[in-house]
Amino acid sequence: MAELEADIMRRIMIRASELGARVFRNNTGQAWQGEVTQLANGDVLIRNPRPVRMGLCKGSSDLIGWNKAGRFVALEVKRPGGRPTPDQGLFISVVRGSGGIGSVVHSDSVLPDLLD
Repeated sequence: MAELEADIMRRIMIRASELGARVFRNNTGQAWQGEVTQLANGDVLIRNPRPVRMGLCKGSSDLIGWNKAGRFVALEVKRPGGRPTPDQGLFISVVRGSGGIGSVVHSDSVLPDLLD
């Protein structure tokens, strides 16, 4: 069975910490809030709905933080063979263009070279 992305992410977070970096999980998504009514069939009706967005922005990386030198770090975690979405690729490009460290990572083995 293929390794779960969440397991890869946990290993990457631990290894980054061992290397002196601090990275945090950046959950992104959208939910709805408003006046909630539970319907008889179990459905939920939301009146006056308003979207609530979580995370930095669309496409922002799974892990964000800084390395031991203080440079901003953005790591997009993927299973082996996984590729970033166009929005994720753009976010990584902007981080790199601003002097930060941005990368798609599939394992913790690349971190020593990446985070120095």
